[in-house]
Amino acid sequence: MSATELKLQVFLCHASQDKLTAKELYEALNAEAWIDPWLDKAKILPGQDWRTVIEKAVEDSDAVIVCISTNSVGKEGFIQKEIRYAYDIALEKPEGTIFLIPLRLEEVTPPRGLRNLQWVDYFGSEKQDHFRSLLEALKLRYEQRLPVKFEEQLQKQQEEKERQEYEELKRKEQETVRRTMQERERKEAKERAKFEAERSADHEMAAENERYSREKSDTDIDDIIPKNHTATVIAFVTVLAAFCFCIFLALLWQYGDLIFRTP
Repeated sequence: MSATELKLQVFLCHASQDKLTAKELYEALNAEAWIDPWLDKAKILPGQDWRTVIEKAVEDSDAVIVCISTNSVGKEGFIQKEIRYAYDIALEKPEGTIFLIPLRLEEVTPPRGLRNLQWVDYFGSEKQDHFRSLLEALKLRYEQRLPVKFEEQLQKQQEEKERQEYEELKRKEQETVRRTMQERERKEAKERAKFEAERSADHEMAAENERYSREKSDTDIDDIIPKNHTATVIAFVTVLAAFCFCIFLALLWQYGDLIFRTP
């Protein structure tokens, strides 16, 4: 934002009975491109804490116009607190600063705390001339405040820029950490998948070896069993033949005479 785009923040302090005149003044000031007037009826939104909003508006204002009438001078209530609050802030300003501007709406003596300040009338036949005098006072305040507001605006912009840069850096760091963690998780998942595949392959190979060994063992047994069976049969037949031969000899010995006797 350039210096020419900055506006003078002007707070309008008035009694509720003077709201019509305050509204007229607000519209007249709002018509000036370099002034941003503040009026409770125009600025406070439904549901807001109006006391807090008003105090904040007074604190942020560059100038406060106090509308003085019999209503505001003789009335008890928040209007007196507004005036005192604005007066306390004015005491913090450097000497010669135009901050509080008493604006009489009728013939009335300003409150004691404002009597040492030059007031301006906003009534009668010279109302428009007095309004131009008010604008001159506000213009002087604008010239006083403009360099400071411009520096403050630059400072805010710089702080906002630094904040955005910090948040962007933080976001990038978080993104880097997130990507690093994702890459690590992908790498770990890949290593786990590789390990599971190798273990599965080892299990399959072990099962295949076991199956091969079992089949080979069965084949060897099948090869051995027929040979042993044949040898057993031969041995059995041999023993049986020898046994029969022995019996034959025994019978021949005992009954040979009968067999070979000549008639």
